[in-house]
Amino acid sequence: FERAEPKNGKITEVQFANSLLVYAGFSENKRRKMIRRVKAKFPIDSDQSSGITYKDFSDFSHLLRSIADVDTALTFYHMAGASINQDTLNHVASTVANLHLSPHVLDVVFTLFDENSKSVNFVYILSNIYFSSLFIRSLNNT
Repeated sequence: FERAEPKNGKITEVQFANSLLVYAGFSENKRRKMIRRVKAKFPIDSDQSSGITYKDFSDFSHLLRSIADVDTALTFYHMAGASINQDTLNHVASTVANLHLSPHVLDVVFTLFDENSKSVNFVYILSNIYFSSLFIRSLNNT
């Protein structure tokens, strides 16, 4: 969070999105398209852009550390035929990690990963990001 040099205790939505994608392993072209969606929806100095607080950032990071449990919960939703929307992800975060994700963070995350306004496979994407970051950190610590 501090690497993004927050202003007034907040980072931009684009900075938050970049922090999620830093270890994702997406092609540069795909990454650029994803960031473009976030920039379009949350332009700096607009009413749509309220920024991401440290608490929001920390809560989402905590959710990533519980990704195995999130995977299990979302699998049950999927098997029941439910779509994975913002309310579903927030309910899972509340149940699994005892977190309440802000509606704004959920909106940013869905904007980043949802290419066609349908439910996306968040567990696959987020677990890749999380486990890739762990792998990189372990390499850096050796």
